[in-house]
Amino acid sequence: MRRVTLVRHAQAAGAAPSGRDFDRPLTESGVTEARRTAAALLAQQGVPDLLVTSPAVRTVQTATLLQELAFPDIPLVVEPALYLASADALLEYLRSLDDDRAHVLVLCHNPGISDCCTRLAADGRETVLGTAAWRHFERAVDRWDDLR
Repeated sequence: MRRVTLVRHAQAAGAAPSGRDFDRPLTESGVTEARRTAAALLAQQGVPDLLVTSPAVRTVQTATLLQELAFPDIPLVVEPALYLASADALLEYLRSLDDDRAHVLVLCHNPGISDCCTRLAADGRETVLGTAAWRHFERAVDRWDDLR
């Protein structure tokens, strides 16, 4: 059994002082959202084996809050390939995971994360994740490479 929890970053500022999208930090509301999401994930989905995040400032800040508040003993990996990754890139990343990880939490951006949720949903209904929203999926496969 493989379990994946996909989380969109919390609310970010509209612009960063640098002007780069990559550097946009969380707003105060975003910090509050991330705190709520941490509590909800811990209560509803259990503890993952690994947290993986895009390297953008807003995703790293969200992931760090999740780790500090809910999963302090779980490693946090910053994966450059997840910055603005498409659904195809996210699925490719998941399929490349080491099979000793049964439950992975991946934190990144729209539209890729929502599109990935839509593709993993059993009913095929379109998913659009709001900020700090998440979806959890379980698949009866023995290897990540078998995830479809």
